[in-house]
Amino acid sequence: MKASVVFALVVAVLVGVIAARLTTTPAYWFDEAVNLEVARTFAETGHYALATSPDEYYSHSYQFETSGYPLVAPLALLFKVFGFSFSLARGMMLISLIVFLFSVYFLARHWWGDWPAVGAVALLASFPPLVFNGMSIIGEVPALALITLGLLSLDYFLERRKLLNFVLAGLAFGLALSAKPLFAPLILALFVAYLVYRKGLHIESREYLAFIIAFVLPLFAFLFLAMPQSGGFDSIWGIVSTYMGRSSQHMMGENVISNLRNLFTQASGIYTLVLALICALAFTSRSVREKLNLSRLVGFLFALIMLLFFIQSVGWGRYLLATQVALLIALPVALIAILSRFSWYRRYLVPSLIVLLCVGQFAHAITKSELRTLSGPREAELEEFLSANAPDGGVYFIDSFEAAALLTSERRYHYFRFEDRIVMPNPLDNLPNSSFEYIITKQDNPDFAMYIDSVLLHYELLATHGSLSLYKRK
Repeated sequence: MKASVVFALVVAVLVGVIAARLTTTPAYWFDEAVNLEVARTFAETGHYALATSPDEYYSHSYQFETSGYPLVAPLALLFKVFGFSFSLARGMMLISLIVFLFSVYFLARHWWGDWPAVGAVALLASFPPLVFNGMSIIGEVPALALITLGLLSLDYFLERRKLLNFVLAGLAFGLALSAKPLFAPLILALFVAYLVYRKGLHIESREYLAFIIAFVLPLFAFLFLAMPQSGGFDSIWGIVSTYMGRSSQHMMGENVISNLRNLFTQASGIYTLVLALICALAFTSRSVREKLNLSRLVGFLFALIMLLFFIQSVGWGRYLLATQVALLIALPVALIAILSRFSWYRRYLVPSLIVLLCVGQFAHAITKSELRTLSGPREAELEEFLSANAPDGGVYFIDSFEAAALLTSERRYHYFRFEDRIVMPNPLDNLPNSSFEYIITKQDNPDFAMYIDSVLLHYELLATHGSLSLYKRK
C-alpha cells in the first residue's frame, strides 16, 4: 500500500472520530470562550475587543487574549457571513488541524521520506494533547501549522533560491507568532540557527530584507489590532509585558522546581522525556547529524527553547505541546537511526513500534486523557439555559466568559478582572439605573457578593446552572 494512501486513511479516521463529537470533545472552556467573544464582537460591531456593554469596549483586551487575529479574524468572518455558531467555530478548528497534519506530512516527507512522514502523522493524530488543543478554539495548532509551513518554505528557498519561498517563510513565521504570541522563542531559534549557518547560506541583502519585512508585517498588524485606540508606546509595552508576564507569572523559582518534579513524576512529563531521550540517542548517529540543515536546526532549537520556556512557566500542558509535537515528528526517523543495525528494521520493527505507540496513545485518549475527562455538551447546555431563562433584554455577566460569548453583542454587558490588577467600573454600584434585565454570576464571586443586599432589592433569583446563578429584575 502506498504511503499517501495510508496517510489519507489516518486523516480520514481522525476526521470521522472528531466529527462525531465536534461540539462536546473537548468540553467548552474559558480560553476558547474569550476568543469566541472577541470574534463575535468583531463580526457584529467591527471592534476587535471585548465589549463591556453594547457600545463600550475594554481597552486592554489583550490581557485576556492568548491567541491573535490569524485565529480570531477568520472566525469573525465566518460569523459575519453565516451567523454565530459554536459548531462552525469548532469546524474551523478541525480544518486547521487537518491543515497542520498535511503540513507535517509534506515537511517530514521532504526531510526524511514517505513512510517516516506517515509515521509522524499517525503519532500526532493519536496524540491526545494535540487533538484536545487542536479542537479547542485557541491558537496553538494554527500557529504550529504556520511554523511547519514556514520551515517547508525555508527549505524550498535554500534548494531553489526563489525569493518567493523566502518571503512565504517569513510571512508564515510572522503569522504564527501573531496567532500565538507565546511562541516568540521562535525568534531566538531563527537567530541562533542563522549564526550557525550564516557563512554557508549565501543569502543576498535584498533577500534578507524581504524575509524581515514579511516576518514583521503580521506582527505590526497584531500590535495595531491589540493596541487601544488611544494607545501609544505605553500601550505597546503593556502588550509586551502582559505576554512576558504570562510565562512565569512572576514565580519563576517555584515554577522551575514544580515543573522539573512533574517532568519526572507525571505521565505526560515522563513520556516527553522518553521521546527526548530517543531523539537525543539518534542525534549521536553521524547520518542524522549530517542531515541537519537550517530549517531542521530551527525546528530543533524551537522545541528545545519551548521546553525551557515550559519549565519556568506556570506549567500548563499546552506550553509543552510544541516540544512534544516536534519530538513525535522526529520519532520515526530517530527509531530508524537507532535500530539501523537490524537488517529487518525497515519492514517490521520500526513500523511495529510506531503502531504500538499509536494504539497506546489512542487507548490513553479514550480512557484517561483530557479528551475523556473534560468532555461534554457544556456549550449546548449554556445556550439552552440562556434561551430558556433570558430570551430577551440585556444580560450582565460578571466574569462568566463561557456564557457571555454565547449572547449577541447588543444584549451583552460584561465585567471582568485581569489578575486582580485592572478594575473596571462595576454597574452594581448603581443598580437602580442599570440597563440590564438579568445578572449572571457565580454566587461566591467577590465582585458580586459584596453587592448582594443591593441586588436582592432590585433582582430576584430566577434559575441556576452549575455554579452560575441568574437573577431577573423584579
